[in-house]
Amino acid sequence: MIKKLLLIGGLLVCVGGVGFAFTYGQLQAENVSETKTIEEAFNNVELKTDNAQVILAPTDGEAEVRLSGEMKGKEHEDFKVSVAGDTLKVEHQTDKRTFRLFSFDLEEFNKQIEVYLPREAYEEISVESSNGVIDVSELNANQVILDTKNGKLRLKQLDSDYIHAKTSNGAIIANDIQGEIKAQTSNGAIQMSLPTIHSPLDLATSNGAIIVEVEEAVNNTTITANTSNGSVHILGSNEGNRIIGDGSVEVKLKTSNGRIELTEK
Repeated sequence: MIKKLLLIGGLLVCVGGVGFAFTYGQLQAENVSETKTIEEAFNNVELKTDNAQVILAPTDGEAEVRLSGEMKGKEHEDFKVSVAGDTLKVEHQTDKRTFRLFSFDLEEFNKQIEVYLPREAYEEISVESSNGVIDVSELNANQVILDTKNGKLRLKQLDSDYIHAKTSNGAIIANDIQGEIKAQTSNGAIQMSLPTIHSPLDLATSNGAIIVEVEEAVNNTTITANTSNGSVHILGSNEGNRIIGDGSVEVKLKTSNGRIELTEK
């Protein structure tokens, strides 16, 4: 009898959870657009979101942060922008507001966070996302850290000492970026077009091709290219391990499934 009551109670909890999730899913989505202007000075940028496309780009005016897209209930209230010390903090995380016992992908809306930064040199730019594309272009920072669990990473015209781009599921595409580069994805290709290779380059994917094109001649590098399933073409040769010049700059290219290409324009 007790087991039967426990079973009935468990079923009621499940039904209630499904009903809650279904009711949440039926809430009317509304188009929201909110812009916040930042007047305080800052040297660092820290952005955290759980489900939105992120765009970082330069501006000739004051710093601005914009949230736009379809949202349900009071999701827009989770949009927080502040300057703490010398760090601009941007946050839009709805996990704490959303029922998570069951996952029915009820939050698959078109939400976008745009951050426009004055054309200055920053200490660190950090973006962390659970789900969404991250697009960063034409910025200058000592460190650029990009991390998403699910989404493509796009980098363009970045001048940095160190760039770390990581996604668990999605491609990494970079054009005209400079500095030490570390890029990792578990599932997706890595494609880069670089002006030169003067700093260490470490690219790794579990499933996807690695394609690197360099404008200037590659000199003074130690190249290690490994794939478990795919072809290797390094500067006109099928040899994956090469030392060019004094070998002072380390280049690591690794994929478990896909081809590897390093070419000069």
